[in-house]
Amino acid sequence: MFVTALMFGMMVLILSLQLWGGFPPIYRPSGKLPAAEIRRLLPHLFLIFPAMAAFVVFERPILLALMGAVGLWGGWRIRRIISKAGAAPRFVPRWPIFTLHPMLVFDLWTLGGAAAFAALRLI
Repeated sequence: MFVTALMFGMMVLILSLQLWGGFPPIYRPSGKLPAAEIRRLLPHLFLIFPAMAAFVVFERPILLALMGAVGLWGGWRIRRIISKAGAAPRFVPRWPIFTLHPMLVFDLWTLGGAAAFAALRLI
């Protein structure tokens, strides 16, 4: 169960980083990420290492969920950065739900993809 929580959190982080970098091209074109945004996010991503060290030292499986929580938090920070940039989705249908909630595509990509990978772990 804790490995699944770790997997879900890390996949949210990885898929958020992919979307932030331009894959798939939903919010911004592929290319170089702004250095100021990376400098703001990088110290928060290094919180994974103390969480990993706590798991290694104390050997408690529940600490795997701590690393997953850091991944979720990093993914949420990336979501806020993209949202502050005023990003609107491209290449999506002009349905009212996407115009009312432009970050819904981001949430479907990250949370749906992470849930799929976590579900594969459970199978």
